[in-house]
Amino acid sequence: MLSPDGKRLVYGNVVSGKRGGADVDVSALWIVDARDGSAPVQLTACPGLICDEYGAAWSADGKHIAFVTTGADEQAQIVSADAAGGNITTLTQAHGPVATPRFSPDGKRIAFLYSEGAPKQPGPLNPLGRDAGVLSSTIYEQRLAVVPAGGGASMVLGPADLNIYEYDWSPDNTNFVVTAAHGSGDNNWWLAELDVMNAGSGAVRTLLTPPLQMAAPRWSGDGKRIAYIGGVMSDETVTGGDLYVIGRDGGVPIDVTPELAASVQTFTWNGSASSVTANEFAGGDEVLAVIDVDRKIQRELWRGPQMIWANNIIGLAPGDAGISLSRDGRFSAVVRQSYTEPPEVETGPPGKWHPITHANAHVRALTGAVTNVRWKSAPYEVQGMLVAPSKVEPGKLPNGGRCAWWPGIRALPDLSDDFRLLRRGAGGLRLLRVQAKSTRELRPG
Repeated sequence: MLSPDGKRLVYGNVVSGKRGGADVDVSALWIVDARDGSAPVQLTACPGLICDEYGAAWSADGKHIAFVTTGADEQAQIVSADAAGGNITTLTQAHGPVATPRFSPDGKRIAFLYSEGAPKQPGPLNPLGRDAGVLSSTIYEQRLAVVPAGGGASMVLGPADLNIYEYDWSPDNTNFVVTAAHGSGDNNWWLAELDVMNAGSGAVRTLLTPPLQMAAPRWSGDGKRIAYIGGVMSDETVTGGDLYVIGRDGGVPIDVTPELAASVQTFTWNGSASSVTANEFAGGDEVLAVIDVDRKIQRELWRGPQMIWANNIIGLAPGDAGISLSRDGRFSAVVRQSYTEPPEVETGPPGKWHPITHANAHVRALTGAVTNVRWKSAPYEVQGMLVAPSKVEPGKLPNGGRCAWWPGIRALPDLSDDFRLLRRGAGGLRLLRVQAKSTRELRPG
């Protein structure tokens, strides 16, 4: 994640080591110069040890960083550090999973998701195991908690039976917007409602119970509106649909991308009151665009047969941030990869990035030529990517297929394990990744 002034960057990479006598792969965090990746400093609460550390977030003034650390006891805690990675302070004494720390706009508090007592973080992509032996009906909710940024007691907010999936601070520090559902967090994400929660009392009022799934609730820079992504989606964080805007007091949500032949995956207001910067999937390409939510038009900044993100979900798809922007929006950071190029951290003006890491320079491409193909399957126009093996024997080119059947996700342009198929058999095979997309990309005609 990029610091607000655009000068420093925190990124994560995978490191291997031993913990508790076992071989483990964990995430390590690094602070670097955002321009060229120089002067790396490890951001860690356990120097010299193998700890899993992730979820870094900057304070608005760029002076502090919050992140999650997990040591040998497998218990995650929220930790803060100064901008140089020093003055490490453990802020929580959690007993259960914690995730997604975010500073309040004034920097005085840090919010985070907390599943007290749960053996692992609940959610549709990480359901708790079925009870064995004597059955019980224990439900662990993921709730929203806050802790003073300088240290002190944590406070858990909201009703005990309300599972919080995503959240965002209001610009005036007084409220959160959340997607939430009553009951088990494992199986009610598809029914989540849009709520506003008071950041002091935890009182909740419902803004919207949408007919479809929704994700990524975000306050506008002036605090008057809330945007979210709505559409048919298979799972939490596997996001795709149209962008909707609703007033902070509720009302009828407005689709601000009604004619967009693409799916919005992530977006950020970045302090603006009238426009968002969005990542979209469109016919085999990823698009970075600025959407004017009042005029319902967009201006493309970049498009390519690649994939960019600022955070990632289980190595599968971009998480809730597609790009990390400086406060003025002129500088940015992404992780970029394609069918033939492994991921690296890149920085620069939006759409004009250059790599500042070379961690995967040794990785060989698994594929040959990649062709964007389209055909009709009445009444729809269907699109897919035909991926050839790296070596082809004349006259031997069998085909394989993979359909991206999950609503809200496409066959992403990544260096995927799918492509290991291309090394099997005499002469390899061609792999067709079909974009069976709902919402906007599949249109009659």
